[in-house]
Amino acid sequence: MSARLRLRLPPRGDLAGAVVRTAGLALMWGALWADLSPGTLAAGVLVAAGVQFAFPGLAPRPTGRVNLFALAKLGVVFTWMLVTANLSVLRRVSSPRLSLSPRVVEVALPTGTDAVATVVANAMTLTPGTLTLDVDRGPDGVTLLVHTLDADDPEAVRADVLALHALAAAAFPSGVRTAPPPITHPQEDSP
Repeated sequence: MSARLRLRLPPRGDLAGAVVRTAGLALMWGALWADLSPGTLAAGVLVAAGVQFAFPGLAPRPTGRVNLFALAKLGVVFTWMLVTANLSVLRRVSSPRLSLSPRVVEVALPTGTDAVATVVANAMTLTPGTLTLDVDRGPDGVTLLVHTLDADDPEAVRADVLALHALAAAAFPSGVRTAPPPITHPQEDSP
């Protein structure tokens, strides 16, 4: 049995995406080494380019356009959520009596892309007092399980998550996908 090594370059339309991914991975490389010197970043570029070249199937597929105005609005709303959540957690932790009512709230997201569901799930995890426990893709769409530190009103939590989903869907308007893309495996050559 002989296996041929097939090297594939990124598609022509994805060259900009490959450059952005390489730059981002090189910055992560420098952050992991705690050194952003030109030599470390150059090594990061080589490692990032090598990984993308060796494993082309791991690169995310382009998900469409980004609405910059809606993305800025999402950033402002998310920053406001962070500030208010931090103040709420600070107030609760510094009060003499710690009164919490933790709860897990199930939120069914409207149909959308995996990228939008990922943005919403990560935004909820990054917000103090909330944590995304599970993301489940079923035939009816995506469902999030969100743990909240203080959820007197689960409907308010659902409304916040759905509002964030609407902002993320407006920022990343790439159409509706009902099922994840199939995973393709390279074909093995027979003897």
